[in-house]
Amino acid sequence: MPDPAAAHSPDLERAVRSLHLPLDPRLEAKATSIASEILKQQGVPPAEQSDFVHQLISDWKNDLPIEPLSDLVTTLLFQCGGKVLQHFHNRYFEAHKKLLDVGSLSFEDARLLLNQTRLIRHLIRNERMSCSQVARILSTLTRAAPYSWQQVQILVPFLGVPMPDVSTTDVQRIHSLDLSEHLAKFADSTHEEEREHLISTASSLGFPGNSAHFFNHIMSDTFSSGMLVVLHFLLSICEEYDHPLSEPYEFKPRGEAAEHLQGTHPQYQGKSSAFLNIAKASPVLNNTWAWGRKSGTINDALVFAELLHCLEDMPYTARREMASWLRQWIVRFNQRLTVRPRLLPGVDSASGAEDLIKNLIAEETHTYGTIEQRIVDALTLLCHSSAEWRSHGRKDSVHATNLSRRKLGDCEYIHRIHPRIHAYEAHAGRLTNRYMKAHFGSLAGVLTQRNDDLEAREWAGNWEIRITFVAHSIDPSVEPLDIEVEGFNINVGTETFSQLLDRSRNTSHLSIEGSVNDNIIGALNELNTPQEFRDRVAELAELSLQ
Repeated sequence: MPDPAAAHSPDLERAVRSLHLPLDPRLEAKATSIASEILKQQGVPPAEQSDFVHQLISDWKNDLPIEPLSDLVTTLLFQCGGKVLQHFHNRYFEAHKKLLDVGSLSFEDARLLLNQTRLIRHLIRNERMSCSQVARILSTLTRAAPYSWQQVQILVPFLGVPMPDVSTTDVQRIHSLDLSEHLAKFADSTHEEEREHLISTASSLGFPGNSAHFFNHIMSDTFSSGMLVVLHFLLSICEEYDHPLSEPYEFKPRGEAAEHLQGTHPQYQGKSSAFLNIAKASPVLNNTWAWGRKSGTINDALVFAELLHCLEDMPYTARREMASWLRQWIVRFNQRLTVRPRLLPGVDSASGAEDLIKNLIAEETHTYGTIEQRIVDALTLLCHSSAEWRSHGRKDSVHATNLSRRKLGDCEYIHRIHPRIHAYEAHAGRLTNRYMKAHFGSLAGVLTQRNDDLEAREWAGNWEIRITFVAHSIDPSVEPLDIEVEGFNINVGTETFSQLLDRSRNTSHLSIEGSVNDNIIGALNELNTPQEFRDRVAELAELSLQ
């Protein structure tokens, strides 16, 4: 049994600390006791054990035989390094030698890095950090001169964790996910609305820079296509690892995975790797790199480098989410360049228009409310087609916010003579109280913005405002209600798409085919509408695209 008194030997305790082993700090007393017992077995009396340990370290440094030290280190690592390092205990000196020979570290710096192996393993395995990110953290903890990701990478095979890597399969999976999710994030948004979505998201995630400046620049038609390729790959790394995006080379940016992603960028016409052309082997994409670019691309490079810096300053969860938005915008941008639009044919009769609508309202279209909103545009225009009504919000994208567009619903109709507003909110699927009441949050802001204009016509209390929620079905718990917002009395009602279609038949001064061709077919044929949504209309209505 280890001698308990040895745990209280301050000299031996300090000597064990001087080994710089990655021991569990909670087991320091146990480590001292074990060291004392091992040294006693080696014939070293307690009074000489501390000096003996220091001599062993000196012999190791001078390439002398280290069998006694090896026995001591192996046992201490196995018993006091915690379970995470039990498989590493007999490879410690091998790892140290590799850090010297391959990592170009000094003897002491290699020991200091090995001292952090428990932390390194935790950060890679549990925190999903790349070797570059781990190196940055260790550099702030241990010494003035920074460690490199290559030096950290040397240790990974010794720690029983997978090497951080983004394979071609990973890139394909992420790209496939982005192709699907960009529809939910952007739906039928215009280019300007896409930019607004990105700015709003950046603000909510705590982006530290001027997001409007960055997104105006990278979303312009003149931004370097090569830098967009590089950005796309770096943002893909971010999906898998907490990684400083300005340091690309850990993840083989000229390899097969990056090449695959480059192939999805139709604007990039370079014959070789975009990284080769853009990064020029620079280990860090920072301002120094940017100022080294050709004069015509310096501005792009400066914006690019600063964007990476701002992303790096975000916590990983926020950075990962921001990266997904940016990737999915890039995917959407590339889709517009590569997918040939196949357009919906117009209807040429009232019966054809009505049949189209019936097919589209038979079930939820699963287009994130886009087709449903176009149907509401078409049918409500028929309901308010007389000259006394003026429309606002028709053909707005499904993600255009009511607050930014100063409207009370997806679309609204304002009476030119009487103080009346009839607004409509489209909902795909089953309408619930929770969804309906969530809409009320924007009403106060909209009415505050419009208060002066509305009260210039009539006192707030005299306005007749009605908001109708239109859905495929209505939950039985949903009932009409009257609310008061900012002094305006608002009646809230519900209607199914079928009921709205029936009502539109008897109130219109317009032809139904004209409204359908303009508000449904014409709007969905706009280039900002994803081809998938036109395909969905064609599927539901059994149409042939042009």
